[in-house]
Amino acid sequence: MQYYKVFIVKFTLTTYDPNMPTPRYDTTIFVETHPNGTGYIHHVLGDNVSPTALHYERRMQVLPEESRWFHSRTQLGVTRAATYPAAWDGLLQQISQATQSGSSSRSMFVPSGDSRGTLVKGTEWTFEQAIPALKAAGLLQEVYFR
Repeated sequence: MQYYKVFIVKFTLTTYDPNMPTPRYDTTIFVETHPNGTGYIHHVLGDNVSPTALHYERRMQVLPEESRWFHSRTQLGVTRAATYPAAWDGLLQQISQATQSGSSSRSMFVPSGDSRGTLVKGTEWTFEQAIPALKAAGLLQEVYFR
């Protein structure tokens, strides 16, 4: 059975939110699919106030370390090549849409005790929604490699 390595990759933000503590990073999930180290980034894009809000995207990424915005790469685990990327895209698109529908506006809010909801940005979506959903679906296994 073939597996792909999965990482958390952080990139330096080009614009900071004055309402959020710093430093903050664009936190993504990177799946290394090729022997040369290239693969795909999984993240949400957009802003929190526009009518289109944030949306899920998978995009090709050369070595993340070659980006001028690269900050760090951390092992997360592995995923089965046989179910990637179709199962990932389906699940991550679904949780992205579910997050948006939890709000009265089109911004990405998650219902909470506060009637306005809790603002979700890319880092929160990655750690609080995407990674737990991938693990629960059996698409991400915590395996550490060298």
